[in-house]
Amino acid sequence: MSEKKRDDSKEGVSEKLLQQAVSYFIYHPDVWISRNQMQKALDIGKTQACRLYKSLTYYLPCLESNEEERNADNSPLKYRLTSDSLKRAEKELYQISSLTNEDRTILTILMDMAESTGLYGDMINRLKEHLSLSRFASKGIIPMVSYSPDMQLGGEGQQFVPDILKAIDQSKSVWITYKAPWSEEPKKYTINPIGIFSQNDILYLLSYNPYFNHTMVHAFSRIRNIEIFEDAVTPDEFKDLSQIIDPFGIVTDDEPITVKVWIDPDQAIFEKESARSKNAHITENEDGSIIMTVQTRNRYACKKWILSLGCQAKCLEPIVLVDEIKRELIKINCQYKGKNEN
Repeated sequence: MSEKKRDDSKEGVSEKLLQQAVSYFIYHPDVWISRNQMQKALDIGKTQACRLYKSLTYYLPCLESNEEERNADNSPLKYRLTSDSLKRAEKELYQISSLTNEDRTILTILMDMAESTGLYGDMINRLKEHLSLSRFASKGIIPMVSYSPDMQLGGEGQQFVPDILKAIDQSKSVWITYKAPWSEEPKKYTINPIGIFSQNDILYLLSYNPYFNHTMVHAFSRIRNIEIFEDAVTPDEFKDLSQIIDPFGIVTDDEPITVKVWIDPDQAIFEKESARSKNAHITENEDGSIIMTVQTRNRYACKKWILSLGCQAKCLEPIVLVDEIKRELIKINCQYKGKNEN
């Protein structure tokens, strides 16, 4: 009795199948190949063959199509690989076979980070389509928007990144052993990893705590151990980036505040070009200074930004933040009393 043919019509396109399809075109240069021919040659179902054909247009951009002729006489869609494109196709085949799951994970992260800058237009979308077969693309790896130029790791935190990515990919919870700055001893509890973000040159983990039903932020440098646990379910509302992204980094405070800051003409030029200006209302004054009004839930980071501008900025509202900055400046002044001024 012949072996029953496996019903793979509902399955996605595997890396192995993609390699076989690219190889088929390489071994048949200058030949027009239809979806039906590819289906029979690789012994696959119609649905999977359709998915494969769509994927090939992303992974093998050097393929030519009969789109114009097809539109004219309603003939089947066909592709061919010309002899002139063989070397390029062989290179594409090598890249497909050499990419590991970890490679795809890192590429997904880097593309999401690049997309957040808005500098690359449709290029990032095309790259994501090229990696659409990767099982990581739809698993919720969410690098957060950050104004930090680098993703830096301190201490021993780097060794836990692969396990965190694996937990995100497989939708698993983890036991985390974490030494908070205010704790004498590390504590162990369960979290559902959501994503990784960089802020102030430090790499952080954003996760959901099912016991307390809220999100948590952990610095990788303070993680002492990670153990992958059981299947995890994180409510969709905690994956909504609009709820956790802030003009000054990741959200840390519960209540939003509207901050109004005067900025002098010399600094105003740079602040109007900054990333946070996209989320701010800017009023330009006749002398070149500006009034920047921005809503934030990260009051601490906002206060640090205002103080970093020195005499080139002045907080106008809200009064509670104005008072905080005044107290901070009084403390700074006291620290420098009695120092020689040159």
